[in-house]
Amino acid sequence: IDVQRLVEAEPDRRNATRNVLIFKLHYIEGLTVREISQYPGFDLTESAIEIILKNLRAQLKKRMGR
Repeated sequence: IDVQRLVEAEPDRRNATRNVLIFKLHYIEGLTVREISQYPGFDLTESAIEIILKNLRAQLKKRMGR
């Protein structure tokens, strides 16, 4: 995964790095949404994390032409 390109493509520029980190924690490191929501620095609900993941998946699909 080209993290830099994901960050640059993220429409939420203010939180782009955080969102890509969440994506990596979930899809690469294998953490659950619940585990990620418990990280003290994120201060996000499980549903907010699910939305972030959904949006980044959609961006990846769009970039890959699916």
